[in-house]
Order: sequence, then structure tokens, then C-alpha cells
Amino acid sequence: MQKGITLKVLLYFTGMVCLFLFLITKNGYLMDWLTLSGTPYGNLYKNCRVDVFKIPMEPTKQPPETYNRTDIDSCDIILIGDSFISECPGHHYFGVELSKRLNKKVFQLEIKPDLFHELNRSGIGWTEKERIILFETGESGIIKNFSKFPDLRPVPIERTDEGINADIKRQSILTKIRTRWFVGTEKNYSYFIKNNVIVESFINGWHSTLFHKFGIISDLTPVYSLDPPMLFESRNFGDRMTSFYFDHNDRLINRTTDNIKTISDSLKTLYNIEFVFLSIPDKYTLYHGFINDDEYDNYLPRLQDDLLKKGIPTIDLYQPYLNSTVIVYHPSDNHWVSEGVAIALDETVKGMTDILH
Repeated sequence: MQKGITLKVLLYFTGMVCLFLFLITKNGYLMDWLTLSGTPYGNLYKNCRVDVFKIPMEPTKQPPETYNRTDIDSCDIILIGDSFISECPGHHYFGVELSKRLNKKVFQLEIKPDLFHELNRSGIGWTEKERIILFETGESGIIKNFSKFPDLRPVPIERTDEGINADIKRQSILTKIRTRWFVGTEKNYSYFIKNNVIVESFINGWHSTLFHKFGIISDLTPVYSLDPPMLFESRNFGDRMTSFYFDHNDRLINRTTDNIKTISDSLKTLYNIEFVFLSIPDKYTLYHGFINDDEYDNYLPRLQDDLLKKGIPTIDLYQPYLNSTVIVYHPSDNHWVSEGVAIALDETVKGMTDILH
């Protein structure tokens, strides 16, 4: 009798847990409420969950409602970039800050696999008004974006004036329901189990114990410094194209800069747009000295020098970051801290002012 009651209670409890998980993962508001909000301690900490790297990170200020609502053809600067343009601790989006500093209209787009396809989707056209494309990319993303000859073929226009995150904004309610209830079900369950606030302390304690007792850390953050505390992500190592140790030979650099030159010339011809290149040094490039004395092959300075020889305006952050008296990257994130954003803005404003005038 007692066993039967126990079994019923167990089945009832299991059913309630399953129902609880089902309802939460199907509702975006509940997921946000019961999971870690964003990455308050950095995205690399979120991968390893070791207490010595649990360092608070300033949030990025949300852009005003009016941002990116201006027609792209009326803008002065089209900012295209990766996560750095929207992950700016202590600041608004990079484009918002740039617009305020230069008193110019900025339209912000995310990097897509094909630059010209994305521009066409935004409905850009040739105008008498001279505009600038400021192309931002992290150091490790340069080869991925530019080592292959660009596809310059025209594509059908899918006009949108919403810019960054436009794909998500344009989704219909049915598409969002389909994604959350069916396509993304397994991903949502996995995310909730790993990041919910109910078991957060247990998970953090478990990973911290493994680190302190046995030196075990996540494969996603295999290399770290304890003095000062700093995490580096796996993409910086091995023979992959994103690695600090990849063979950045002269032939590769020349091919990459030739492709950038082709894109620049095409933008001028097709849209009357000037191309400006802004590259952000990788965290490991700047701070691998906390781990070892491995020599940097000066990939970024060499690439920038080659671009300048081919007439492509560039904005250099490598030397200003290297000369900074503060660490410009967050210890437990692969993005910059507020001081890093400030330096990037100062250098960009200085470089853009020279170009705009």
C-alpha cells in the first residue's frame, strides 16, 4: 500500500515537473524570467561557470526607439559589423554613440554571409549623396569574411528599413510559434536546464569544485589566466582560421586585401559609397602574454598596411589598445569593457572626421 502511494506521488511529481518545463520553454517571458538574463558575468563565464571568473559586466544601454528607423539612402554612414557593434558595455549601440559624436545619421546592419545581398535586402540604391560604409569585424572574422572572392551578382531587393535584427522583427506570429513550439524545442529545453536560476548555484558549485580540485575547465574556455583572472575561448587555438596560431602568410593577406579592394570599388560604382575598414584585435592577440610569450605574427598591422597601400581607409585599434594603461577586454567575455568601447569610439570618430571632411 505504502509503495503504491509512493509511486503515485512520484508519478504525480514527475508529471508536474514535465508540465512545468513544457510551459516554461514554450513561453519567452517565462524563459527570460527563470533563466540567467543575458550574460551578466560575461559569455565566457557562462561557458565555464567557475567562481574565480564570475566578474560582473556592465550592460549595454538599449538604443532609443527611433534608432535605425531612417531610410538607408538618407543616412551618412552605414555601419555593418558583428557582435561588437551591439555589445558595448556602459554605452549605447556603437552606431548610436557614433551618430551622437559625429552628428551624422547612422544606419546599422549585421554582418551576413554576403554583403551585397544584405545591402540589397535593405533596399539601398545609387544616390548623388556620398555615403560611407564602416565595416567592423573582429580580427578572427576577417579571413571568414574576405578570403574568398566576393559574390557581386545582383539579387532581388527585399527592402527593410529596420536594419539590425530585422530578420527577427519581420517574422510572423505563426513563424515565431512554429520556432518556439516545434523547431527550437530541443534547444529550448537544453538552454533552460543549463541556465535556469533554480539549479544555477549547484551547477556553478560543481564546475568550480572540478576546477579547484582537478584543474578541469570547459573545452570552450581551455586556456585561462588567474593573475589577472582572464578567460580565452577555444577558437583562438589550434589550426582553425580563427586561431592566433594560424599561418597568416603574405599570400593570404594579399588575397584578402585584394578582395576587400574589389568590394570597395564595387560599392563606389554601384552605390556611390566609400568603404572604411574597422578591425578589432582579438582578446588573445592583446593579452596572451598573461599565459605565454608566444610571438604575434603582426597579422592585423600587416593587413592594415596592405589595405592602406591599396587605398582603403582603415581605423587602427591595435596600437591604441596595446598602449592603453587599462585592460580593454572583459576578463570573462570576448567583448570589450567600457574603456575599450570609449577608445574605439575616439579612434573611429577621429578617422571618420578626416574622411567626412
